[in-house]
Amino acid sequence: MNRTAYFTTDLFINALEKLLKAKTQFHGQGNIPDGPIIYVINHFTRIETLLLPYYLFHLTNKTIRSLAAGELFKGGLKNYFEMVGVLSTKDPERDTQILQTLLTDNAHWIIFPEGRMVKTKKLIRRGKFMIGDDHSSRSPHTGAASLAIRAEMFRRALTTQQNPQDQEKLRLQLGLETEDQICPLSVKIVPVNLTYYPIRSDENLLTDVMSRLVKDPSERMIEELMTEGTMLLQGVDIDIKFSQSIDMAAECERGPVAEIIAQDQVADYQENQRVMQFLRKRSSALMQQYMEGIYSATTINHDHLFASIIRSWWGGSFRPEDLARRVYLVSKFIKKNKSLQDNLHTSLKEEQSHLLVDDRFDKLANFLELSRELNSLDREGTHYRKNREFWKTPPLFHETRLLNPTEVMANEIEPLRDLQHYLKWLSFLPTPLVRKLVGYQIFTQERAQFQAEHKEGAENVMLNRNDARPFLLPALSSRIGVVFVHSYLAAPAEVLPCARALRKAGAWVYGVRLPGHGTTPEILATKTWEQWRDAVELGYGLMDTICDKVVLIGFSAGGALVLELASRLEKLAGVVAICPPKELQDYSKRFMPPTQIWNRLLARWKGNSTSDEFVEFEPEVPEVNYFLNPIAGVYEVGKLLEQMSSRLEQVKHRALLLSSTDDQVIGSKNNGKIFEQLGSERKEHYTVKSTRHNIIYGPGSERIHEIIASFVSSC
Repeated sequence: MNRTAYFTTDLFINALEKLLKAKTQFHGQGNIPDGPIIYVINHFTRIETLLLPYYLFHLTNKTIRSLAAGELFKGGLKNYFEMVGVLSTKDPERDTQILQTLLTDNAHWIIFPEGRMVKTKKLIRRGKFMIGDDHSSRSPHTGAASLAIRAEMFRRALTTQQNPQDQEKLRLQLGLETEDQICPLSVKIVPVNLTYYPIRSDENLLTDVMSRLVKDPSERMIEELMTEGTMLLQGVDIDIKFSQSIDMAAECERGPVAEIIAQDQVADYQENQRVMQFLRKRSSALMQQYMEGIYSATTINHDHLFASIIRSWWGGSFRPEDLARRVYLVSKFIKKNKSLQDNLHTSLKEEQSHLLVDDRFDKLANFLELSRELNSLDREGTHYRKNREFWKTPPLFHETRLLNPTEVMANEIEPLRDLQHYLKWLSFLPTPLVRKLVGYQIFTQERAQFQAEHKEGAENVMLNRNDARPFLLPALSSRIGVVFVHSYLAAPAEVLPCARALRKAGAWVYGVRLPGHGTTPEILATKTWEQWRDAVELGYGLMDTICDKVVLIGFSAGGALVLELASRLEKLAGVVAICPPKELQDYSKRFMPPTQIWNRLLARWKGNSTSDEFVEFEPEVPEVNYFLNPIAGVYEVGKLLEQMSSRLEQVKHRALLLSSTDDQVIGSKNNGKIFEQLGSERKEHYTVKSTRHNIIYGPGSERIHEIIASFVSSC
């Protein structure tokens, strides 16, 4: 291997990586052990042969070599491969070179046990890992296992045998010099999984260059450039996860291998039929083990889940929200499953409430658009229907990624058995039952989250447990439901009197508990406004599974949250904002100190990155509020108000704004501005003559309850 070429290539790839729109994340680096290693990795794209040695070199600071198919060693590519240490699978000295470098720990190796790119990602047949289609399938290669066992067998013989003649014979067979130092650590196999997301195919810069330079390119070349070029040039996440290593020490401590090591007969192992049978048997078993290790580490993403549900879909047409609800349930199942919870793509690690609301990250929209383009789904107005003929006829091997990437997505997570069972079960559930399961999941999850925070706060919890937890008030009719959001520093009990009036008027009511509220100010100081938004979105998702129509109602900062959500919803009966602030400066000194003092406190809080800065708060309703206001929380309220103010024009639904004439907490100067900026053509502004900020709790609030109930009933 030409080391100058090796490091020159490293510089080239480093420069190339800056041009590519590929974001690489590594997981499980702690599973990379010391000592000689063979990395066994799944194979999906051509560029892996180039990029993986680069990535692994920078992770381990160890020379990384790899095997490549013999047919690639032609012309200039052959010279390049030989310079950087890529070895042909057809090289007669292949095994000897690999064993030499493993024994001396001079290089680690990458081997693709599938033997070729598996473009279909179809690997499970009759419960085992198999490569190919139903007519011509084979097992993955066992070469990595055979090499690893033999390397460990030779290493032990060279470091423990007492017979110098056998050692000399073994060194001669392996081409080892007398001065070559044998590594004292055992040989390991490390299964590695690469997952790409999203998988898309389209014309790109590479296909454009090809059309100019290559006359009559093959369909295979076109497919590979369209698929791999699109992913790398238009953006793809590459998750590389290392599974638990497999130590070869155990393979040499039993059976005939242990016997020949003890008898100093390793040099003649090929003449021992029992040893050869043992090696074949153990290599086959290890192959299944490391293939399981590779694919059990698949990083699960949204496309996997959408595609798998559609492939198993047995019913008729469906709405997009029905598919979204099922994927929401799957995300919760994965997070509870110990064998799967570490396999989540970054986008699935966060709360998935967006799937139930506005799909603001376009996860569902992008999948449906792709499915329509491929004709795997047919659109029928607001519904979709599975094109069963499309799914019955799989395309040719070299066309799959281009013509049916949704099949590839579904195939990729087939080895995750627990997930497959759940997906198939969920695909067969009727839509009404799915709605009930989503509602139950949300309510129990939010109650459990409160219990966890309440337990964390322990003796410092200020409020009664029943006042602090989220509540659900059922009604006789499911015509309309209300999602009610309390104010900053308060708890759900703050909105309960008004909620009861709404239930009496015939509406279901869910009282949201914003994270960090109803427990302790210290816990609140650790929460973000995005977490509050998630809680409100989950409230909408819950009520949308129960009622035909949903109205959002929020008080104070809760009003800002419902206005922000209303700006993103297509389906909403109405929104009510009660005394919402427009900007942080609206608040009086009852809520936060004067601007100069606040700026100093904020600078100090940001400077030491702690969350234990508080100011005293004088609540109007002491029984449901904190008396300490965390600086971190005020900062989050400020970010919430900035977001809300920027989106008021997007609120197109029917709206009611309630405000107080002489509000002593937020003032009244900006109420008119909020009303004016609302984009709705059906909006009302009702002003209450009062100095109170909280006009929905306590004496005199009954009239406000009636106004709100009248609005809700008319929606």
